[in-house]
Amino acid sequence: MRARGDASTHMRIAIDATESFWPQLTGTGVYTRQLLRQFQALSVPEQFVVLGIRAANIDTSFISRDFLRLLRSPRYRTVWSQVRLPLHLLANRYDLLHVPGHKLPAFCPCRSVATILDLAVLRFPETFRPLHRQRLLWFTRNAARRADRLIAISESTKRDLCEQFGTPAEKIDVVHLGVDHEVFHADVSPATRPVPYVLSVGTLQPRKNYVMLIRAFNRLCEGRCKEIELLIAGQRGWMYEEIEAEAKKSPFASRIHLLGYVSDEMLPPLYTCATLVAMPSLYEGFGLPLLEAMACGAPVIASNVSSFPEVAGDAAMLLDPNEPDAWAEAMRELLGNKEKRRELRQRAIARAQLFSWEQTAERTLEVYRKAAKQ
Repeated sequence: MRARGDASTHMRIAIDATESFWPQLTGTGVYTRQLLRQFQALSVPEQFVVLGIRAANIDTSFISRDFLRLLRSPRYRTVWSQVRLPLHLLANRYDLLHVPGHKLPAFCPCRSVATILDLAVLRFPETFRPLHRQRLLWFTRNAARRADRLIAISESTKRDLCEQFGTPAEKIDVVHLGVDHEVFHADVSPATRPVPYVLSVGTLQPRKNYVMLIRAFNRLCEGRCKEIELLIAGQRGWMYEEIEAEAKKSPFASRIHLLGYVSDEMLPPLYTCATLVAMPSLYEGFGLPLLEAMACGAPVIASNVSSFPEVAGDAAMLLDPNEPDAWAEAMRELLGNKEKRRELRQRAIARAQLFSWEQTAERTLEVYRKAAKQ
């Protein structure tokens, strides 16, 4: 993580990597872990120190121990970010802190960069439990106001920051997320399933719009569609109960499978074998599963809102996320049109090649250097 030379003349960067160490990664965890992997491969003068909470069940296998500092702290994320982390920063001489999420410390004795993943808490406040909503809103507003520079993971998120918080556009750098092309690619051996299936991937929470997808799937099946299953891969989030209830009361409940958390190792075969992938989210800051599905050559139907058009381009069918009839009809069309699916596969693979974690890391490093000069 540091090139040869006199380290004392180069920037020392602390990275809050807490979210990357847990066994079941969220999007923030995947993003942070991939950044760290890429930083280790770069030959640059900057020195990186990776910070996290010392705990028994964390996975640090992807990071060299030479750059890792695990600190004793209560496992409550807020205590870590607002108490333990600032104390460590105060006791050590860092030039810059990067928080790959919203939880920038209220006190930070060095330059800071925060990544804003999305502003769903403002766009769709009803999809968050009240206390969670208030806490996340405070953290996001604090980061937007106090960080020296902000990274937005899409142009859509940048627009939201400017519109919702009045953040100056010149303070925000757009750095797209990437995809691991060694893991997610079209040559992966497909999963073995007895019947064709529609796949959707993401945490079970209201913003993912799974209730609408299940209703669209019901209409698909009512239209005398050939036997087809709906697979939803994602761990329980908040307010998941309505999604599970909708699946159970479906007249086609035996065809709907909530798979729970699925690891990165198991996802590529699911994407590759899927007859189509449906991503009906009401709002996304970027949409990693969308990009991963395209990299695996899956024909994709996605919402036409927030960042999805920016990520998918012309490589997916884009629909209004509030129209179950339109989704049912689009799924029926793709299921019956092998040539259309082949065309979407080719476009998806080509589109996904435009995104990589190497580019993400290089552009993030440029933001660090920009912040250090302010």
